[in-house]
Amino acid sequence: MTFNPARLKLGGLIAAFIMAASAAVLPLSLQWVNQARAERHAVEQRLAALRQVLETPLDAEAGQRGYVITGREGFLKPYHAALAAMPGQRELLRDRFAAAGEEERRLVSELLVNAGRRLDGLADAVRAREDGGFAAAEAVVRSGHGKDDMAKVRAIAAELTGIETRQQQTLEAGLRHKIGWSSAISEASTVGN
Repeated sequence: MTFNPARLKLGGLIAAFIMAASAAVLPLSLQWVNQARAERHAVEQRLAALRQVLETPLDAEAGQRGYVITGREGFLKPYHAALAAMPGQRELLRDRFAAAGEEERRLVSELLVNAGRRLDGLADAVRAREDGGFAAAEAVVRSGHGKDDMAKVRAIAAELTGIETRQQQTLEAGLRHKIGWSSAISEASTVGN
């Protein structure tokens, strides 16, 4: 059997390529997985911050409602707690969405404006109850402004949640695609050896 130097070089190059691809697969796969995990974690953090901002006006509303109906100060505890928590939650939400797209940041700003309006409306009803009794507070509540503001908050939160959920799905699909490629490279390198 005679050895052809050109064929030996080609075989050596192919073997070197296969070995390099095999060596690169694991670190590359780990990098892909870690990047996808970090991106998914960022999406999860944005969703958690969004849920907090959505729940805060609801907690405040529950306390305000109890106070407006009964006039008992004890019902205002969740209301006051929600008001105290909101500034930190606003900042957290802005921070979580700072690297998000322009549309998402616009929606966050709009959500925060409407959540603020809702809290202002709750404060109006509390003041009316303190100053003028149940009838005065009832007039504020009957205006329906608070309901409209909360409906806007919910709609914007739903839109943001949809965007974030689609991003999660895209990340998952991209990760599955990358894992498929790394598996194919790994299998090809095994066959080549």
